Amino acid sequence: MNATHITDYPSLSEADPGYLTDVPTSVAQDLAFPIIKPNVGDFNRPISHRKILHEARSLARRLLGLGPRYQARVALIVDRDLEFVRYFMACRYAGLVPIRLPAAPRSPDSSRDTAQLRNRLVNSRAEIAIASDAQLPLLMKAAVGLNLSFYGGTGAFIHLPEEDILLQTTKRQPA
Repeated sequence: MNATHITDYPSLSEADPGYLTDVPTSVAQDLAFPIIKPNVGDFNRPISHRKILHEARSLARRLLGLGPRYQARVALIVDRDLEFVRYFMACRYAGLVPIRLPAAPRSPDSSRDTAQLRNRLVNSRAEIAIASDAQLPLLMKAAVGLNLSFYGGTGAFIHLPEEDILLQTTKRQPA
């Protein structure tokens, strides 16, 4: 297929990483192939690029409603699935820097995991931290007392209003 934009592909699995122009080139390949696994998470159902991008832009406008500064760091404690793609792209559209922090393999009651996540949040210099529902209890414990402007679960964004604001673009310049 001779496509030049992510929305030109019928599905994410058919996208050539070189043409993912709505995300930084350095992560295009990471977003295009390794996360797509049959029968895992949201990839059990087909979803169009247009829908993913629409959802990411909506999330970006909600993120901007939190009032972050330009290029503020956003810690994403979500699994490598469609939810991660949406929030990663939302951060990029909002002019924020997404930082993927690994999800804890053990129980959210593990004090070791809580301490590790807390250290990662501090070291990442994140101003916002977002966790999947499975990781939210761990984030709520680890974030106590940290200087975060917002921390919470992905479900919290459903209730935030969308800001009417122009979003960033990350399209490549022609060579």
